[in-house]
Amino acid sequence: MDRPQVVILEDDADVAALLATTLERDELVVHRACDCAGFEVMRTQLSPELFIIDVGLPDGDGIAMARRTRLESDAGIIILTGRSGELDTVLGLESGADDYVAKPFRMREFRARVKSVLRRVQQRRGVQARHEHLLPFGDWTLDRGRRRLTGRDDAEIELTRSEFEVLSVLLESRRQVLTRDQIVERVRGEGWAVNDRLIDGIVSRIRKKLGVSDATDPIRTVRGVGYVIDTA
Repeated sequence: MDRPQVVILEDDADVAALLATTLERDELVVHRACDCAGFEVMRTQLSPELFIIDVGLPDGDGIAMARRTRLESDAGIIILTGRSGELDTVLGLESGADDYVAKPFRMREFRARVKSVLRRVQQRRGVQARHEHLLPFGDWTLDRGRRRLTGRDDAEIELTRSEFEVLSVLLESRRQVLTRDQIVERVRGEGWAVNDRLIDGIVSRIRKKLGVSDATDPIRTVRGVGYVIDTA
């Protein structure tokens, strides 16, 4: 498993070195930037799990940098500063940061905060990944990750491989009419043979398993063209 990556934006070389050494002992891969320009390069080239950003920087404002980072990344963000006070805390958290640590701090507490933020990042990325696999339509949900189709009350509906792939292709192109040839091309990319003459039969079997009538059928036939799923 790849080790989590951390980008530190800290202009104080001694502090940056101490943080890097500590986090590397915790099996993290650490990248260091001493100014906003260097940080911008790392931010665009890397996909870290955590950014640690100092507020007082020689060429910019750390809170503004955190706000910009949050707009473009779901990674964790910890604001690091020598300031203290409720206003600074509010500004730090409103920037989209996950946590706010004021100097001086105990390294043990800092490590605990880093681990806590990393856990939250892993959890939200896991939820996001699971949601990306789910394709809901009407009363049904196709789970591409687990290759399952479920209906009301989470009842599973068994699909053959061809049925699963055709339904998945139609859902990925929701509200877009696909010709039989287009469906065949996309399904063939999955490594098995199918031709346009089989598509009608596969769609018919899917409809039967969904148990739908013409009025409730989520798969609409476009005569002379192909099929489309309009259902949200």
